[in-house]
This record gives sequence, structure tokens and C-alpha cells, in this order.
Amino acid sequence: MALELARRGRARTCVALSPAGAWQRPLDLTRLLWLFRVGAAAGRPSWIRGIARHDHIRRLLLKGMMEHGERVPARMLRIFSRTSWAAP
Repeated sequence: MALELARRGRARTCVALSPAGAWQRPLDLTRLLWLFRVGAAAGRPSWIRGIARHDHIRRLLLKGMMEHGERVPARMLRIFSRTSWAAP
């Protein structure tokens, strides 16, 4: 994600770390792409207001980024969604 944001001009510098062996099977990539698609659909600003108030939904949406997504305030998730969709 860091490299994509830098490519779009949203970051002047970035550091991207990739764990060794994370892409051992085609299924690994399929799962990651599915996660991105679900996140993009659920993260639409028009939808996020209603679903962000539920702890278990925030945990699911942010599972690929953090262990306890339910700890992220709903307001912050709405801001994250809005700025992500506004990015070129």
C-alpha cells in the first residue's frame, strides 16, 4: 500500500517491508486480492457511516492491517474511508 500511495503522489517517501515467504501459493494472492475488494466495497463513504459504529465490523474491515480493529473509533474509520476514496 505504501508503494501505491507513493506512486500516486500521496507520499514524498515511503518504506515498504514484505515478509519473506508470504507469496508461497497462488491462493495467498487470491486471498489478499479478495480482502482488498471487500475493503474497497465496504469502505465506500456512503456505506461506512452505518457500518462503522459496530465493533465487530470494524474488526473485520481492519483485520488485514491490525490485530484490534475494533479499538479504532468509528469516527477515525470514517475519516480513513473518506480520505482513501479521495486519493487520486
